[in-house]
Amino acid sequence: TMAAYGQVVERLRSKDPGLKIIDFTATGHISAAHAGDEVCRELATLLEDNPFVAELSLANKQIGPEGAEAFANLLLRNTALTKLALWCNRIGPEGACALAKSLLTNTTLKMLNVGGNGIGERGIAAIADMLRVNSSLTSLFVWDNQLASEQVECLVDALKHNSTLTSLNVIRNRFTSQTAVLFADMLKCNSTLLELILHCNAIGDAGAVALADA
Repeated sequence: TMAAYGQVVERLRSKDPGLKIIDFTATGHISAAHAGDEVCRELATLLEDNPFVAELSLANKQIGPEGAEAFANLLLRNTALTKLALWCNRIGPEGACALAKSLLTNTTLKMLNVGGNGIGERGIAAIADMLRVNSSLTSLFVWDNQLASEQVECLVDALKHNSTLTSLNVIRNRFTSQTAVLFADMLKCNSTLLELILHCNAIGDAGAVALADA
């Protein structure tokens, strides 16, 4: 509700040390008037020098590329935030690229969820480039982004050189048995990734066998 959002803003302004998690994933926690890119800009400004808030979740809030860019700029300055969940918004490739760029230098974020955001080939490529450099992110969610097999080759290749990510969620994309083989080959030289979630992809028996043998 508007009151709930207003209360969070006031607690941020007063730098309340008890406010460690901001979770607006439930529809009742934030009104339509407090959704979209403007909210992102306000929250990013308030969080810039906040040393207490560790988790921020804003799902289904009509956040576009500009909102994602506000959070990307936040990640260049904030050293307290460890989890950022923006699932089921519309940040698109531009928003994903902005977030990925900020994570080239951010060393504190552990979890990023950009599932259901239409990040596209350009977005996943930027995330892949980031994973070659970033040494702090441990969980990545890119589910339901309509990614095809050829679009994630860069991601799979990057994971061959990443020794930090332990969990990758790629549920509901457009993967095939060929994609599963790519992931299986990667797993043979990556000993860090412990959880690869591939539900609701058409990897078939051949893909399952390849992963089982990895």
